[in-house]
Amino acid sequence: MALSGPPPDVAGSLERLNALLDEWVRLTRTALTLSPDDASGISSILDRREQLMPLIGELASVVQGEQATADPDEALQRERQRCIELSGQAADLDSRWAAMMAERLEALGAELSRARTARRLGRACGGREEAADARFLDQST
Repeated sequence: MALSGPPPDVAGSLERLNALLDEWVRLTRTALTLSPDDASGISSILDRREQLMPLIGELASVVQGEQATADPDEALQRERQRCIELSGQAADLDSRWAAMMAERLEALGAELSRARTARRLGRACGGREEAADARFLDQST
């Protein structure tokens, strides 16, 4: 008696892969809404994404390796299509998050540069009034 549909391990792997990709997309969407100053929130998202990466890679290898041998039934094709769509969403969101983090790093670099300049001005001035003026100039730029 012939079994209909894909082998259970391929179908299960594909469902699990889609669930992990769903979680990846949700995490990245959440990351895009976080304040750049929310270090603990960003760290927890990065930690979870780091845990997901090897799992996603492993499941993707299983699914890809079995794809050629599995009979393409309609349900499996829908899951594969969903996997492709989720991968595209994840890539798009990841690039947006990377751009947001790059902007934040650039802003932090500029802040650090202004603070260093103000500190040097304060030391060069030597007096309290001049140091206070330097701090004021730093805050106003």
